[in-house]
Amino acid sequence: MATDSERADEMVKMQLEAVNKLDYFVLGATMAICAYLAQTNHYAPLGLNEETFLLASLGLFATCAFCAFKRLDVNNWILHANAKALSGDDETKRKYYQWVADFSRATNRYYWWRNILLALGLVCYLVTKVWATYQDTGWILPQPSPAKFLGLDLEKAGPGWGVFFHGNTRFYPFIECCAQNLNEKPRKI
Repeated sequence: MATDSERADEMVKMQLEAVNKLDYFVLGATMAICAYLAQTNHYAPLGLNEETFLLASLGLFATCAFCAFKRLDVNNWILHANAKALSGDDETKRKYYQWVADFSRATNRYYWWRNILLALGLVCYLVTKVWATYQDTGWILPQPSPAKFLGLDLEKAGPGWGVFFHGNTRFYPFIECCAQNLNEKPRKI
């Protein structure tokens, strides 16, 4: 007949195996999502467009996969520290039990971040797909380019300036200081 201690050890072992299986499943599923998105996403210059948001969701899923991997790695270190603590003297046990406590906190952190990033990646992907669908049907107006916002005539500015200004929102201060010069005569900077 098994004692309470043996049954408790068996329950802890079963729980650890179940947690590891779930962690491996989540890591595998997240890596599959990353592979799917990397293969099917269309890529374009960064801006306020569908491709940028799909890239952001891919980044969230990749970071989620990193956290899932680190959680598994820390779980292995916990098992190693527990084994060392069981086979050592009192001083060694104290040291390794402190490691186990530290690793357990790290495991919980990685668990929390993994789940948050997985949810954020899913929300980002779904919102992007819905937003892109409505933008294609005309419900959401496309964003004007900064050149149109400032009233610049890109035909007079010369070749290449239209590509520079189209959908590029990072250069508003540069555009404002050069707007008058562009309408008069293009110059290289």
